[in-house]
Amino acid sequence: MPALAPTTIGPVTIGPVEIGPTTISDTGTVSITTLVQLPPASAFAAGPDVPYYWVGRDGGAGTNYSNARLVLGTTDYVWWTLDGEGHDPGLDDPELDGLTGHVVALVGGNRTGSQVATPTAAVIDAIDGWSCSGATDTLEISGPEAVTTGLEWDDATTGAMVGMRSITGAGAPIEGPITGVLSQHLPNPGLDLPIVAIDVLIGSTADNADRWRVCLWTAAGSTSPTGETLLLDAGRIAAAQVLPDRWARIPVPPSSNIRANQAMWATIKGVANVTPIGGRLIGDALRGDWTGQNLQVANPIAATPIDPDATVPYPSTFTADTLVSTGFVCGVRLIVGGTVGDASYHSAADPATFGVHVPVGDLGSTIDLDSILYCVADSPPFLGIVGVDIGWAVGAARGTQPTLALLTGADTSDPEAPEVDGATALYQAGQLTGSSTVAWENRSLGSTPIPASTPIAWAASCNNDTTGTQLAFAQDPAQANANPPEAPMDWLPVESAPSTVQGSEVETFPGVNPTGPIPSPAVAPTPTRPRNVPGARIRFRIPGITIAS
Repeated sequence: MPALAPTTIGPVTIGPVEIGPTTISDTGTVSITTLVQLPPASAFAAGPDVPYYWVGRDGGAGTNYSNARLVLGTTDYVWWTLDGEGHDPGLDDPELDGLTGHVVALVGGNRTGSQVATPTAAVIDAIDGWSCSGATDTLEISGPEAVTTGLEWDDATTGAMVGMRSITGAGAPIEGPITGVLSQHLPNPGLDLPIVAIDVLIGSTADNADRWRVCLWTAAGSTSPTGETLLLDAGRIAAAQVLPDRWARIPVPPSSNIRANQAMWATIKGVANVTPIGGRLIGDALRGDWTGQNLQVANPIAATPIDPDATVPYPSTFTADTLVSTGFVCGVRLIVGGTVGDASYHSAADPATFGVHVPVGDLGSTIDLDSILYCVADSPPFLGIVGVDIGWAVGAARGTQPTLALLTGADTSDPEAPEVDGATALYQAGQLTGSSTVAWENRSLGSTPIPASTPIAWAASCNNDTTGTQLAFAQDPAQANANPPEAPMDWLPVESAPSTVQGSEVETFPGVNPTGPIPSPAVAPTPTRPRNVPGARIRFRIPGITIAS
């Protein structure tokens, strides 16, 4: 803000006293103080292990702070990384053109408010012309101009997941070895947004000594990557990410601005042939966005070969010719970041969903409850978020209304036999009150943030009437029964028969009077495990950065 020029004010009458005319000469810079409320610090907790259903459907990687910023007037902006991961919003946001960026480097894990606010305040305080104090989740920022933030969820462009978007192999595993330099083609996704991470699907066995190297090339042609230019060498999969039957995430460097607005080749290389990669056959729709054609393998005896050793970086140009390989598409997906600059994740008007994502009519089965029914998720994305409501898939009949609750605790370390004994209530949501059938009905969870120390969540419902309001459920909760198939059921999964894995559902008898709360702590000495996925969901949001004054 420029200094004030000499200005004459007056005469001014205050009560019986006339003051003026008075000349105000140059007073220098006027300081503006802004109070900033940060989102829940625990939203930083998940780091690279954030479940994809949290960040994948809507884009982004790491945490909801990815691509968030504080804009200090017209001169500077502040952004965050977590364990070195994130994305510099100044690379692609034209509103930040000409501004100087300053990064706040945070460490992963459950963060307290001070562990986020203190380093943020230190970075701002070091910027010329600005000062900042804050030790909890509120910052007091003073400087020559006002402080603003980016767009909130409802007004911003959210990200996306591109490539093979399915959560699992859906049925019999399809996997194969990485024993060379394998490439597959992706048509232009048409998204003018940055790629912030690459996910690769690990097969049924894993050895972290076999860590593939992944990269992206330009794609002027769709039949072979020969002659294409390197866009990004993402490096090797981290050893801690090489686990069986899961997506490993390779973060893109914060300084990268490779955008999903172009056709690309993705290449994976390795020679150990120990860890297989999961994927789909070329004719399978669950291959997602990848071109349905055979893999291309770099010719090992080419005049200028590409070294298949994963420890060796890729060259700047794909020098080798290629040979047609198998009719297989590797499990690879690109996480594309959005522009939600205030760090919000969904909103009260548009909550995120965890649990069952399909319409009630697609669940296929119903039951009348005379029991307490629990549905469990291990390590759900609930750290520091604000619960919106808990939902019940109502079947074709109404009667005595069930009561709902959200619990935490107990033990899900054994996916074949999760234990609910000792779980305690986070929210007692109360009885349903509606009359609709074959529809989702929700009960509010209030506005209290779910604690950051919530490693396990149980969606609980109970009734004591075999002719009461029905619950819809899926007897065969395979991914293929989701709608669409790429939208999974997030509860602890059930594997298809004849597997012995029993999954997330725990039922205890008898039911309790639904006019009262669900017992807390839970007591289930001899629970049954019916191997279904009950129609239950939790909807939630994460508040963003708020300018308080």
